[in-house]
Amino acid sequence: PGEIGVVECHGTGTALGDPIEVNALRGVFDGPKDAAQADCVPLWLGAGKTNLGHLEAAAGFAGLAKAISCLQRRQVPANVHFAELSPHIDLGASRLQVPEGAPEAPAQGRRCLAGVSSFGFGGTNAHAVLQSIGPDAAAPDLWPSARSRGGKRVAMLFAGQGGMRPGVGRQLYFADAAFRKALDRCADLCLPHLSGRLRLQDLICTDWDDASTEKMTSSALHSFLVTFSLEYALAEMWRARGVVPFAVLGHSLGEFAAAVQAGVMTLEDGLELVAARGSLTDEVCEPWAGAMAAVFAPLEQLRGALVGGEGTSSLAIAALNAPEQTVVSGTCQQVQDLCRRFPGKSKILDSPYAMHSSLIGAVLPGLRSVLEACSLQSASAPVFVSCLTGVELEGGEAARPEYWLGHDEARPVRFQASMQTLDRLGCDAFLEIGPSTLLLCLGRQCLPEVPTEAWLPSLEPGRHDLETLLSTARALQ
Repeated sequence: PGEIGVVECHGTGTALGDPIEVNALRGVFDGPKDAAQADCVPLWLGAGKTNLGHLEAAAGFAGLAKAISCLQRRQVPANVHFAELSPHIDLGASRLQVPEGAPEAPAQGRRCLAGVSSFGFGGTNAHAVLQSIGPDAAAPDLWPSARSRGGKRVAMLFAGQGGMRPGVGRQLYFADAAFRKALDRCADLCLPHLSGRLRLQDLICTDWDDASTEKMTSSALHSFLVTFSLEYALAEMWRARGVVPFAVLGHSLGEFAAAVQAGVMTLEDGLELVAARGSLTDEVCEPWAGAMAAVFAPLEQLRGALVGGEGTSSLAIAALNAPEQTVVSGTCQQVQDLCRRFPGKSKILDSPYAMHSSLIGAVLPGLRSVLEACSLQSASAPVFVSCLTGVELEGGEAARPEYWLGHDEARPVRFQASMQTLDRLGCDAFLEIGPSTLLLCLGRQCLPEVPTEAWLPSLEPGRHDLETLLSTARALQ
């Protein structure tokens, strides 16, 4: 008993009940003043009812929460409205004290224990004893280390465009401090690029009105900024939980967020590049003049259909996603004609621009000037696997502006080859960083031998964000 430093009392503030409770505490916690108790710490008495009133069925839980807070901060707050002790309570020659400031509880270097009393109206009485974590104990990582012996090698997969929905990050924003801090940081950096009073949080954390829907479906700038910022915040959320990736891979636009995690570019430069790429696309390209489509067939079956007729240009291969999925890009007419040749095996994508095709090549001069102003670095750790080459980037390749211009030079995304590279590198856990599970679905097609439990989402449509977070965190332990 002499080690208890804090007691959160039932403390109803009655002339009869309070003296009885304090006398009972003295009988247990004062005890005989023998040699073993000569070093007893003060016992601070608190009562959360001075702040909250009597919460009836929840009163005990409120007291428990306050006691935990005292242990975490190693301080006991003064009781609100306390002026003088009841004449029916005698604390003379007792180690029981009522705090009037915010004293330490107890001295540093000692373990801190607190008691919580809860007395039910029906006669159910309970007292719990809590102990703080030692002063030198650090919170354990969910993941020991991506490079530690026996630890799995986690690959973070950063999604490209698509899958965004109203309120996609709302639940995480209000529940997770690391996610909120990272997203707020991005929001501050995005302010110069957003018009009027629109904030990044309005596009990620709220339901969309007609204006927001128009921006997200027709504006490359808004879509790019939201995708990049959401993925940066998700990656920082996982890092705050000790999940350190062994490798990163970004699909198209997602490669910019992956590059930030690989140390190739700073957050500031990454956002500036994404904003420039989006605004230039909106300025020099006509929305909905081009189109993209996913064809659920291997490239070999498409080769004959990719060559246009006399006087027309060829369709571009935008992405080699999986053994049975190829994405094409071109004019609306070209894409529609191709889809008619693959009935039931093709789908036009919801993209206002023909990305990874010559139709957006007009952004290159402006983007080059922005790239040359950025401070790009060689990829270090984690391993940076390129979606344009399908292999890990080595040397200073990632620091060359020409590499990043490749996203707008009609070079296809080689996702299937990139997944095979991750497999060759020994990655055995694949964590999607994005609003959906699209990359996980494609990854399973690329690596069918990988167990189902290795494919882990950050967010899932139709499922509560925190449920997904806890499920994935448990799988990463």
